[in-house]
Amino acid sequence: QTEYNRLGVFASGVYNFENGMQFYGQFLGTEMHNLTASGTRFIQPSGGTVNTKDFGTVYFVRYLTPAEIGSPQKTEHHETAYNFAGGLRGTFWDDKFDWDVGVAHSRFKYESSFPWLVTDATYKYFWGDRDPVTGKYNTTLDQLKNWMKPITPDQYSQFADTFHNTGDSQSTQFNVTVSGGLSELPAGPLG
Repeated sequence: QTEYNRLGVFASGVYNFENGMQFYGQFLGTEMHNLTASGTRFIQPSGGTVNTKDFGTVYFVRYLTPAEIGSPQKTEHHETAYNFAGGLRGTFWDDKFDWDVGVAHSRFKYESSFPWLVTDATYKYFWGDRDPVTGKYNTTLDQLKNWMKPITPDQYSQFADTFHNTGDSQSTQFNVTVSGGLSELPAGPLG
């Protein structure tokens, strides 16, 4: 983890009115930014093989070094979350009943971006075009040699891209509560 920044805020309060009613509220908010970096990438298809027309099945794993990638591959995460709740409460009917009217709202947002290999472009760069009928790659000897020799950051940029993920979720609730005893019975209050 290269960088981690987090900010959190919490506030809560109550205000009492002269007539016995009470306003209450609270806020909780957080913001986080996280940056990680990786110096290598590797290429390995499912099963570790590629079927080629002229060379048959080729088993491989190819590591891309920091010099080939050009710089550390940074992944950024950004999260924002907050929650607000507030309302009014009091009593009525000679303080026999309590009432509460409140609202709450919360929201969570997420964004991330990260560089990654684009599968089709990566395979095309190293293995050539794929035959749509047989599913085999039309790999030339020069492409097979390219597999073994180092590449440049410019070549890497031909089959890598920056991917983005986002998410946003929110919820609002409204509540009304009335409580208290309806009447007294020998065993206790009813209600």
